[in-house]
Amino acid sequence: MLTRLLCLAAVSHAFVIPEIVLHKGGVNGGVASENAECSRIGRNVLSKGVRILRALSSFLPFPLSSRILIPGIATGQRGGLSRGHHLCIGVVASHHSGIGGGGFAVVRDEDGAYEVIDFREAAPAAAFEDMYQGNVQGSIRSGLSAGIPGEVRGLEYMHKNMATTPSEIAESMISVLQKENGTMTLEDLRSYQAISREALEISYRGYKLYTSGAPSSGAVLMGILKIMEQYPVRDWEDVDLTIHRFSEAMRFAYGARLELGDPDFVPASRKVEKMLLSDSWARTVRGIILDNQTQPVEVYDPREIYTTDGQGTSHIVTADKKGMATSMTTTVNLLYGSLIMDPVTGQQRNERLLHPQRLQRIRLRPSAANFIRPNKRPLSSITPVIIEIPADPATGRPARLYTTVGAAGGSRIISATTQVVWHLVEHDFSLRRALAEPRLHDQLMPNHVLFEYGFDNATVDSMRDRGHEIVRVAEGLSAVHAVRVQGGVFEAEAEPRQKDSGGSTA
Repeated sequence: MLTRLLCLAAVSHAFVIPEIVLHKGGVNGGVASENAECSRIGRNVLSKGVRILRALSSFLPFPLSSRILIPGIATGQRGGLSRGHHLCIGVVASHHSGIGGGGFAVVRDEDGAYEVIDFREAAPAAAFEDMYQGNVQGSIRSGLSAGIPGEVRGLEYMHKNMATTPSEIAESMISVLQKENGTMTLEDLRSYQAISREALEISYRGYKLYTSGAPSSGAVLMGILKIMEQYPVRDWEDVDLTIHRFSEAMRFAYGARLELGDPDFVPASRKVEKMLLSDSWARTVRGIILDNQTQPVEVYDPREIYTTDGQGTSHIVTADKKGMATSMTTTVNLLYGSLIMDPVTGQQRNERLLHPQRLQRIRLRPSAANFIRPNKRPLSSITPVIIEIPADPATGRPARLYTTVGAAGGSRIISATTQVVWHLVEHDFSLRRALAEPRLHDQLMPNHVLFEYGFDNATVDSMRDRGHEIVRVAEGLSAVHAVRVQGGVFEAEAEPRQKDSGGSTA
C-alpha cells in the first residue's frame, strides 16, 4: 500500500503545472483546490455529466470502494461511486491532509437544501482533561496528541457508501499510536460517527450565506460580515478607515470565538453563535468601535482567554450546473500531524488534542470550552461557505447558487475567507481579484495585526497611527479556493499565492 501511494505521488508531482489554471466558459460546473492536477481530474468527471459528489471523490486520498479505516462495517455497493477515480490530495499533500485527519463540509443539494457534515477528529474514550500534566510535549508530537480520525466516516456519510477496514490496517494504526503512548483503541474507531448538523445562515447585502457551526468557526465569519454590514458600502472609498473597521470587527468576532466549542459538550456555544449572527449584536459592536483608534484587549475579550490552531489544512470547492455545491476542508492540524506515520497505509496521524499548558507557557488563559473530554471534538478554524442569490417572490425565480468558497491556513482561515466573501459581495470584485487582494489578519490574541506586504504603506501607517501593533508578513499564510457561477457560466479560481494550485471548469 505504501509503495503504491509513493509511486502515485511521484507521478502526480511529475505533471504538476506551477500556475493557476482557469478554463473559462464552463457550463457544467467547476472545481478548485491546492493542486491543478486534482482539479483537472474533478473537471473531467464533471464533463461527463455525473453528480458532483463523484467529482469530489477525485480529490480523496483513496477510492471509497476501498476498505479503509472503519472496522466491522459491511461494504455497500452504491453504483461503484468511486470506480476509476485516482488518489490525489491525500497523496500529493499528505503532510496536511488525508485519512488520518478530519474536517467539515457544507453541501448544497440540487433543491437548494443545505447540510453540514461534521467529521472533526474526536478525543478517544480514554482521554481526560489533565492527561498531559507534566508532559506538554506529549500534546504536540506523540500518540497521545492524536484524535480519532473522521475523514473516512465523513466521506462515507456524504457518499452513502459503507466501507470496511481489513483488520491489519486498523490494527496497524492503533498499534503505532499505542507504541507512541497513545490511548486510542479499535472501539474508538468503530464508535466514531460523522454528524449531520444544520447549516448556519444569514442574509448579507442581499445574498444568503451558509456555513458550518461549532465546533468549526463559520459563525465568526458571519459575525465579522454582520458588523461590516452596519457601515455604508461607499465607505470603501476611504480605504484606510475601512481596513481599520474590518480589523476591529475581526477582534470582536475572534474574541467571541473563544466561547465556542463542541455543542454536544458546550451547550452555551449555540447562544454565542446566535449572538454572532444577530443584527442587534452587530449594531452594538459598531457603537463600541472607535474610528480613530483601536482599544485594549479587554474591550473585546474581558477574560483574556485564548485558543490555538494549526497549519495542516486543505480546502476543496466544487459546483455543478444543477445547483449542487460543496465546500470542504480537511486537516491533520499541524504539518505532518503528530509526526506519526502508519507504515501500512503511509498516512499521517493527526495532532488535534489541545493541552492548556501550551497556552500557559505564553501567559494566556486557555478556553474552558475546549478542555479535553472523552469523544469531544476540538474547536476548529475551518470555515466553509456557500453563497446563493435568494429567491425572488415577485418574479417567482428560485434561489440560485452564486459561490462556494473556503480556505486553508489555521486561524487565518476565518479572516482569509471573510475577506474574499467581503470583496465579492460588497466591492463587486472579480473572483480572481478577490483572491489576489492583499490580506490582513487580526485574531485579537496575540495583540497585533498581520499585513501582507502587498498592502499600501499609507494604509499600514494609518493603522499604526490608530494604535495597532503591526507585523508585516509575506504572502502565503492562507490559501483560498472558490467557484462562482454567473449567468450559467462557471469560473473556478485557486489561491494565487500557492504555486501548484488550480481551478478548472467543465
